[in-house]
Amino acid sequence: MREYRYYAETEPGLIERRSTLDLYRREAELQMPAMVRHYARLWTRPELQALRQTAFAEVLAFGGGLPAFECGLQARRITVADALHDMYSGFETAFRARHPEAPEAIAWEPVVDPLEQLAKTDADCVSFSHVLEHFPVAYAAGLLSAVPPAAHILIYGPNADKCDRDTALHLMPVHEHFWVGGLDWTRAWAETTTGRKTAVAIAHDLDLLVWLPAEKPARKSRKKRGATA
Repeated sequence: MREYRYYAETEPGLIERRSTLDLYRREAELQMPAMVRHYARLWTRPELQALRQTAFAEVLAFGGGLPAFECGLQARRITVADALHDMYSGFETAFRARHPEAPEAIAWEPVVDPLEQLAKTDADCVSFSHVLEHFPVAYAAGLLSAVPPAAHILIYGPNADKCDRDTALHLMPVHEHFWVGGLDWTRAWAETTTGRKTAVAIAHDLDLLVWLPAEKPARKSRKKRGATA
């Protein structure tokens, strides 16, 4: 029986598109080795060394699937919130075998109410790796806006600047992308949406990365000793 990336021969002479669950399961398994190389090269980029040296207590990989991107960060814990959390957590042993740099604490949890989960997170970094483009632009902006000011935001995803033909990987309908932004567009959109200033925005292979640092929490005013109300 013939096997293709997005299709499979289910009986002699009949080729059918894979179901979404079957596609994501197969992609997760087949892409693990390629993702190791892809992200290893990403994290050697000199533009990212300040980010690499930033220590995080917890990174919330929102819709992160397998957190290959997040393993390049100094994180004591990675929490993956994903609708397919059960499927992805089943790859943990194989994933760790390829990512010895992964933190000891990795947990997968379901996505129930995305906006509420983001607004209530205690993570000091929230990553959106190949996630935002799966939602309409307005809803994706809402996800960014929901992240607490004390958490850094990392956007990693397809780069429209690299989409120069009908068969461009990230324009294939099977990926179910609502939109794809270029580097300058994504940076400006993220800044306008969050009110934050970008620290780093780079292109990498067919993708892009935008880092929006956390906003400093407001200082609480302290009364001087002996002062009266």
